[in-house]
Amino acid sequence: TDSHTPQANRSEILKALNADLSKELEWLNETALAHQKNYQIWHHRQLVVDRLGSSKGEADFISQMFELDAKNYHVWSYRQWLVRRFELWDEGELEATEKLIEEDVRNNSAWNHRFFLVSGSKPPKTEDKEVVEREIK
Repeated sequence: TDSHTPQANRSEILKALNADLSKELEWLNETALAHQKNYQIWHHRQLVVDRLGSSKGEADFISQMFELDAKNYHVWSYRQWLVRRFELWDEGELEATEKLIEEDVRNNSAWNHRFFLVSGSKPPKTEDKEVVEREIK
């Protein structure tokens, strides 16, 4: 992390103060809902959640953000990081993405996330013939 970015500075201050990161996450929830397109919020959230070492509550918050804008690039980028960081490949991600696609078949972000889920896991699910056939359908 670049130590000169505002979110890195805030993160370092929180660390130095041994601050309650769950309170910081509450503040981030309010701030993200009020400023949906601010990428710095999402980077800072990533630093906080990484230090917390848990993705608890994140799927629900992401769903809340998608109710406001299901194509928000910053939220989708954060979601991919979350899946990688906490190995959430099979934790309801595909089902959540399917729901968003059913709501709007033109949601390219949801389609991209689906592709990410199928091809990005280790080993890639694209090596499974049944998965490939399902995706073709």
